[in-house]
Amino acid sequence: MKILKYFDISWFSSVDGPGTRVVLYLLGCNLRCPWCHSPHSWESSSPLLYFESRCTKCGECVDICPNGVHEVSNGVHLVNHSQCNHCGACIEICPSSDINKWNTSALGFAGKDIEVSELYQLLKPQLDLLKHIGGLTVSGGDPLVQSKALAELLKICTADGIHTTVETSATLNKKHIEELLPYVNHWLIGLRPSRTDKVEDWKQLLSNIQLLAAHNPNQITIRTPIIPGYTDTQIGYDMIIEVMRANGIKSIEILPYNPYSENYYKAMGLKYPLEGIQLPSNEELIGIKGVFTSAGINAKIIA
Repeated sequence: MKILKYFDISWFSSVDGPGTRVVLYLLGCNLRCPWCHSPHSWESSSPLLYFESRCTKCGECVDICPNGVHEVSNGVHLVNHSQCNHCGACIEICPSSDINKWNTSALGFAGKDIEVSELYQLLKPQLDLLKHIGGLTVSGGDPLVQSKALAELLKICTADGIHTTVETSATLNKKHIEELLPYVNHWLIGLRPSRTDKVEDWKQLLSNIQLLAAHNPNQITIRTPIIPGYTDTQIGYDMIIEVMRANGIKSIEILPYNPYSENYYKAMGLKYPLEGIQLPSNEELIGIKGVFTSAGINAKIIA
């Protein structure tokens, strides 16, 4: 039985695919987008996360860490993330942490390895409740990174009559798409031209969109985050429209920039790349939506 690595589950979402969904967030991503809202999902194993607001500065982690990762001095807790060997000793001893609840702890690893069958049994009670009004959406990171194990999970879902959606940047080799294709009912494809794009990623994305559209363009929804200074250009919108028209894709979801991800960068000891960027206004979002609707595309703003 194959293993999947995930870092979170949302048990009730109305904005991540048709109807009401369970959303499973997998670890691993081949991109490093400056606007990424989950940098802790980039690697196949989570880095040590430190959330200062939950820390009591007790110093227990300093004494137990074998590699000198932690230092508490004058009420300040410093974390040398590069020294961490993932032993977890600091998390286990921390009075403000639970090894199984990283998102409410001062210290934690955002990830869990689990067998596919065990994971499905975890998801199944909620999926059964949503069976006729939604289904399972798999996001990330990028789910294509774990395509082999994910195909096994989605195959079980398909056999059980569960509607499946996969959200991906679609920039990995087409073999990852082909492994999942028989078991995916709907695709959410991140299409957001920006100045940070690599040519090879863009070419692979277009190739994968063509592959999926040849299978069924009505099973594809484009997703475009509006990131000031990166993806909010008329040239970018025109490129998206061109790709959608060429492939017979009719629907796009416009996602406002998420300003709440800075906390995760700080928890990883990283500088937040979008510091100071302002949220697009409602008027700006409505104007962007109008660009697509005037081109005959069904556009929706996801708040």
